Amino acid sequence: MTVRESMQQLNDQKVGRFAGALDMQYAIRDGLNLSLTGGYDFTSQRDIGFSPFGYNVDLFTAQTPDGSRFVRDERQGVITVDSKLAWNTNITKDFTSSFVAGLQVFNNQTTVSSGSATNFPGPGIEVVGAGGANQLVGEGFLTTVNGGYFAQEQVSFRDYLTGTVGGRYDFSSAFGAESPGVFYPKVSVSYVVSDHRRIGDMLPSWLTTFRVRGAWGQSGRQPGAFDKFTTFGPLSSELGAGLVPANLGNPALKPEISTETEVGFEAGFVDNRVSLEFTSWNREVNDLLVAQQFPSSGGFRQPQLSNIGKMKANGLELGVRWFAIQNPNLTADLFVNGAYLKQT
Repeated sequence: MTVRESMQQLNDQKVGRFAGALDMQYAIRDGLNLSLTGGYDFTSQRDIGFSPFGYNVDLFTAQTPDGSRFVRDERQGVITVDSKLAWNTNITKDFTSSFVAGLQVFNNQTTVSSGSATNFPGPGIEVVGAGGANQLVGEGFLTTVNGGYFAQEQVSFRDYLTGTVGGRYDFSSAFGAESPGVFYPKVSVSYVVSDHRRIGDMLPSWLTTFRVRGAWGQSGRQPGAFDKFTTFGPLSSELGAGLVPANLGNPALKPEISTETEVGFEAGFVDNRVSLEFTSWNREVNDLLVAQQFPSSGGFRQPQLSNIGKMKANGLELGVRWFAIQNPNLTADLFVNGAYLKQT
């Protein structure tokens, strides 16, 4: 279409949102605290696409010259609950402990209604119901529930050596019946060499701070809400309404499992006016979700997600920052970052 014709079209979007939360804290005793947070996030969105009757003012475009209109209303509400128990204590004079355990739940509800039509009978008509052809309506609703139990223990020795071990058990309504949940562990260690009195004194004077770290852990990516279900689509014919196969469904569907190891360090030079950060990581993803094509003789022609793939990746990340100017009236920082990624 020409520029004049495209400028006759209207695309409009309106979004309203409300977000609220209630947070409660209870100090059971010194160092032992219980917290509970509940929240509700609601979004209402309306999208309109409209091409008026006769908008092809230059008689150039052949795309619905008699006009078209599309309307879509979507409402999404997310309920969150987060409860955790934190216990901080001194094990000995040199050792401190920070333990946390809790539960998180996310309930997401979405409803969508839409309508569209083409070929209006004349100018001045701007409603979907007045379209002369291809009137289509759509409606959908979706509810997903995700949650998890988690626990973590962090032990520090004189604030320069810290070790962390933890885990999380996740569940989701998107998992198949044969995969009720999955456990993700993690381990990490941090050693601030510059704060270790004996070792830190051996560092050169221009090296102000120096920390080395390493971590190992797992995480997951869940499938879509309907991927596990066998579904059907509508069919209209001269014999009446019917159904056609849509999604094959997979009751054994489970999340991808990503296992990652990383090591790195941070260093500060010249009273920390220059900082350097380096990370090397390696990741392996098992049970990768891949769209697999099953024999179409079964009636289902669309690909079905299956946990049949595997991915390996590794990379390097480097960042340098220079705090060039720091005074009460002016601050200037210069930085450069670089990354390398290889993925198969």
